[in-house]
Amino acid sequence: MPHLHVDTLSFFIALPFLIGILFLILKFSRKIPPYLPYSNLSHFAKNQGVRSRYTHITPSLFILSAIFFFFAFLDPALTREKRETLPATTEGKALYLVLDKSSSMKAAQDPTFPSKLDLLKEVTQEFIKRRSHDLIGLVSFARAANVLSPLTLDHDQLLTQLNNLQVAQKKSEDGTAIGYAIYKTSSVLAATRYFGEEERKKGKTSYNIQDGAIILVTDGFQFPHPEDRGKRLRTIGIEEAAQYAKDHNVRLYIINIDPLINDDEFAPQRRLMQRSAELTEGQFFTAPDSKTLSQIFDSIEELEVSTLPLPTKGVLVRLFSFAPWLIACGLLTLSFAILSETLFFRRVP
Repeated sequence: MPHLHVDTLSFFIALPFLIGILFLILKFSRKIPPYLPYSNLSHFAKNQGVRSRYTHITPSLFILSAIFFFFAFLDPALTREKRETLPATTEGKALYLVLDKSSSMKAAQDPTFPSKLDLLKEVTQEFIKRRSHDLIGLVSFARAANVLSPLTLDHDQLLTQLNNLQVAQKKSEDGTAIGYAIYKTSSVLAATRYFGEEERKKGKTSYNIQDGAIILVTDGFQFPHPEDRGKRLRTIGIEEAAQYAKDHNVRLYIINIDPLINDDEFAPQRRLMQRSAELTEGQFFTAPDSKTLSQIFDSIEELEVSTLPLPTKGVLVRLFSFAPWLIACGLLTLSFAILSETLFFRRVP
């Protein structure tokens, strides 16, 4: 719908000039004209001519012309907001957030957050909001890995799933099957990419996943549930799962948020995670506090730069400008004021 638009900055720039012009006009209009002392003026009042009665018109015309020029400087116009339609996004990055929901995530790492999971939700939400044009999926894991949201551009739905994420409530659901989470997520990502390729071969429009990555956050080490012993996929090792991810062109970023992760006794587990991440050309990080975790997500964001177009903001389209008409009215009024002052209401000292 069209609406009237006025430049606010121009208004504040022009306002002092308008006030100054009005001040000068009022000052000089109050100047006492030449006069002769006379004992009785009643005769002249009764016989006042037409010109004398309308001499106040000239200052009014000057003031009116100044007002026209003032509003012309503001450049008022009828405008309409127009949003450019971007072509449908058909290719880009695919990121899966794989988040630990084992019972140990109930513990607090930072005094600001009730639990590690709450901290993880906060940082992850900000990461998702900054990547509005990437396909992002969400996977939670403990004993098993569950796809809470497949790859999607509907980030509102993704954030809803993230907010509803809870730690494992039962012992039968608990565990830290990191290898299985990596393997399952890589399989889902590879299947999505394969499906897109098959659709394009048929001449159909499908999202082309140029690049895929997994960001896995945990507070522990590989520890499958005891009842899963003998189940190959449920107990698959981190390094073997990372090799599977590499074979399917998926990078792996592993973030461990356990405050004790940097202790010497956990050096073998750190080396295993680092070796697995680097195998896929990804990286391993440790985040003993909330500030470090935010910085790590910022670093990953710089590494996984989106190549998709940025969103286009709405632009104001000018439909009709009143400025030329206001200038014309101002010039016409000023001309009448000058002519009336010099020809019709000219004063002789």
